[in-house]
Amino acid sequence: MAGPLKASARLLGKKAETGGVKQAFIRAFLGNATRNQSAQWNRIFRRAVLPLITRNGVLERIRRHQREGARVFIVSASPDLYLEPIVTLWGFDGLISTRLEWKDDRLTGRIIGKNCKGAEKARRIKEVFTPDQLEGSHAYGDSPADRWMMELASFAHYV
Repeated sequence: MAGPLKASARLLGKKAETGGVKQAFIRAFLGNATRNQSAQWNRIFRRAVLPLITRNGVLERIRRHQREGARVFIVSASPDLYLEPIVTLWGFDGLISTRLEWKDDRLTGRIIGKNCKGAEKARRIKEVFTPDQLEGSHAYGDSPADRWMMELASFAHYV
């Protein structure tokens, strides 16, 4: 058991230096997965994550924004394969997230582009929205890496 743990620690140490930790985990755990397998994982993910997303009345606030006519997007560093079903389930308008590559109905384990975190999250938001469209916007974040996204919004809410 010690051998695999040491090897994992070395891998993480090397990947952390190059920013590839997430890529390494995705490749190791999701690489070559089928769409059917990812659907099963999505059900598990939703049960584990939805209570976190709905904490502190965030979902109620988002619903109020929707009633007021706002467009609602999930913007996250989490992989798209987990978040797309949530966007559909909750009737949101879109998703900006880390994108995973599929080939022949299987995950390759590779990220398309960059991890949607920190400054990359803000860059992607700017690809979708003009400054005028961001006027009056609300952003909800829970991480120091959300700082760049929060700076784009008129109203920033840390939850």
